[in-house]
Amino acid sequence: MNKKKKIVKYKIASLVALILFLITLIANYILPLRYELVISIISIMLFLFVIRKRSKSLHIIFIVMMLVPTLGLFYSQSIFNRIFGNTDFETNKISYIKLSKNKLTLDSINSDTVFGQSIGFDNDSFKQINEDLASRFDFKINMKTSESDFDTVQKLYDGEFEIGIIDNAVIDTIIETYPWFNADFDVLWTIEREIKRDDITKEVSVDKESFIVLISGIDINGRISLRSRSDVNILMVVNPKKGTISLVSIPRDMYVPFSCQNDALDKLTHSGIYGINCTVQTIENFVGIDINYYVRMNFTSFIKIIDVIGDIEVYSKYSFTDMTGVYHFKKGINILDSREALIFARERKAFEEGDVQRGLNQQEVIKAVINKLISPNTLTKIDKIVSSVAKSIDTNLDPADLQKLIALQIDKGIDWKFSSYHISGTESRQETFSIPGRELFVVLPSDESVKNIKEVILEAMK
Repeated sequence: MNKKKKIVKYKIASLVALILFLITLIANYILPLRYELVISIISIMLFLFVIRKRSKSLHIIFIVMMLVPTLGLFYSQSIFNRIFGNTDFETNKISYIKLSKNKLTLDSINSDTVFGQSIGFDNDSFKQINEDLASRFDFKINMKTSESDFDTVQKLYDGEFEIGIIDNAVIDTIIETYPWFNADFDVLWTIEREIKRDDITKEVSVDKESFIVLISGIDINGRISLRSRSDVNILMVVNPKKGTISLVSIPRDMYVPFSCQNDALDKLTHSGIYGINCTVQTIENFVGIDINYYVRMNFTSFIKIIDVIGDIEVYSKYSFTDMTGVYHFKKGINILDSREALIFARERKAFEEGDVQRGLNQQEVIKAVINKLISPNTLTKIDKIVSSVAKSIDTNLDPADLQKLIALQIDKGIDWKFSSYHISGTESRQETFSIPGRELFVVLPSDESVKNIKEVILEAMK
């Protein structure tokens, strides 16, 4: 009797293991449906075979056979979910800085110490700054204002301010005018504010319908949640029915109306200062299209991907040497590791076309990475790839969508066809919304080029 009861327990355990496996298998989209059906049928047939036997060993083997892949699939799902945990909030960082030669310390700050801040801060930032200062000091702050963060820096140099309050998102832009900024200034302290981000996703069935992804590259290392300039802006138009991917580069200095600032004119790269949603909606209005998803990554994540997948084959239109004189690239196919690929993608001064050619080179790197990712050998490393970049990529793609794309590639083995385009314009110097009072280098868009690109995108979506 006891033996019969034990066998019943093992049968129940086998049934539970089977159910857990089937639920996990169905919930995970990384395998094509027909593969899941075959695996499910085989698993059920094995269960029916085992359930008829009175062998304890067979039941244990079956339970292990079900639980091992269940744990693997569960782990795989958790890895994918980790990469999609950055979409709810962005982080705005503000620094209090002083000239290094100024001997001022935190303890010596008093009511006579002159603080300076830009009138360009939004109301929430002003409130945060005031609350921070009120919590630190028990006296009234001697606060002055400036026209912009650039103006704040200049007034620090001129001695009008002793402490400047700067939005960290514009520091890279400041360094372009003041290359010695980091050497000249010390950070006294910083404050951060989390900003909830609206969901602007326009969902589609990615394995059946065409969709557009904005690839936004930011020029910082470290936490991906920090707001920063959007230095790389590439539209990727994916048509799974035709097996085509069209890449469209928009120069970082393109002079466009910002949708988040009442259509005030500025360089596209500065839209990232106001968050990825501002960049997406600005490009949507500028080109006249809908962007379904975005992928925002920094240079750290870029290197990590190639470190995992291995060297990539990148085509170069020209032979050139980078600005350091260390790296040389030949015309044609180049085998590049992560560091070389990064140098290749960032170089612009070696080309007469400058940022336009850099954008096209970035497209070549994207093509090379995609081609490497869809190779059978790399698809087996997908968990490792996702795990390595989970904290360095910010995207509003759903994990199920990414898994569906992987399943589509496994099922169809699509040989994707690429095409490259860019929006052109003329160089100029104009005042910008984010840096008022200064004329900066910009690219005035060609209306004809913008119109043509819109037609190209709409055709690619069909």
